[in-house]
Amino acid sequence: PLKMFQQWRSNVRQQLFSHQQRRLARRLFLARTSFCGPIIELKKDIYKLKKATFISTPKPRVQSDPLEVFMEQQIITRKGAILSCEEVMKRVMDVTVKTCEAVHILDKNKAEGEDPRKRLDTLMASRFDGGSTKTRSMNAAIEEKRARRRLAARATKDRELLNGFVRLTDCIMVETVLAHVLHSLNQILLA
Repeated sequence: PLKMFQQWRSNVRQQLFSHQQRRLARRLFLARTSFCGPIIELKKDIYKLKKATFISTPKPRVQSDPLEVFMEQQIITRKGAILSCEEVMKRVMDVTVKTCEAVHILDKNKAEGEDPRKRLDTLMASRFDGGSTKTRSMNAAIEEKRARRRLAARATKDRELLNGFVRLTDCIMVETVLAHVLHSLNQILLA
């Protein structure tokens, strides 16, 4: 009885593990071809934010400037940082929009690929035009049908993940800006 219980327990754990693994693979953006390239491109663009200076740090050995001069330096520094943030944000939005359009095109192609009337119309037109057209083999037809099903499943899953992709993009952007600002503040406080 103990050996059977251990075997059952092992099987249940394996089943739960495989279920979690499949669930993670379904939701993991880097595992999807529609999102992998854009996420890497987004990370490259967002990394450019680390070059932006949000707070100008005064030089420690120089006699401190009057408050008005310091404030003006900060305003100039922030304007430059805001411009670079807006530039990066435009690029991030462009990549995000292109990704959304690509997923919608994939979904649209899925919808058009399933229309049997379209195939019937092309078949009838070819019969009337040429009279003798070579038909595909059964294996080719089956493979095409499987490919269309895979494309349809991929399009559906990608469409479901689109909201999460936009949220992820926003979170990456905000987290990078906040981390960089906090790092700049720490440098000022420790200087």
